[in-house]
Amino acid sequence: MSFFRTALYIAMGMILFNVIIGWIFSTGAFPLEGNPGMELTEDNALNKLTGLTGGMEYIWLAGTTLSALASIGLAILLRVITPIGIWMFGEVFWTSWIRTNSVLSMGGFLPDEFLAIFFIGMMFLFIAVIIGMLVGRP
Repeated sequence: MSFFRTALYIAMGMILFNVIIGWIFSTGAFPLEGNPGMELTEDNALNKLTGLTGGMEYIWLAGTTLSALASIGLAILLRVITPIGIWMFGEVFWTSWIRTNSVLSMGGFLPDEFLAIFFIGMMFLFIAVIIGMLVGRP
């Protein structure tokens, strides 16, 4: 199995994990202290998508917008669609990771050092996928 397929399966697994956790929270079966609820409004849409708080969701939005414009510009300049594909995959992959990391950090059951190990592994996997996409061997 290639790195691209492995990373794609990991990203899809993280998305599925986040959807299941969101569904469990919405049922109210296991209420958490300080859980803001799962109702989606205009004001908390970025927060619910990324799991970021305290203004970091707006920094994420600015980075996403700038990187999208850069990938579109690079695609037009090079006349290939690969930069847009890399951007799209990166957005899904890292947004899923950020959200999964915030879910796993709830309650303090997993230490931050343990989550850092997975983060470093995800970085290497992501870099391998990007290299595979650039050389044409996903």
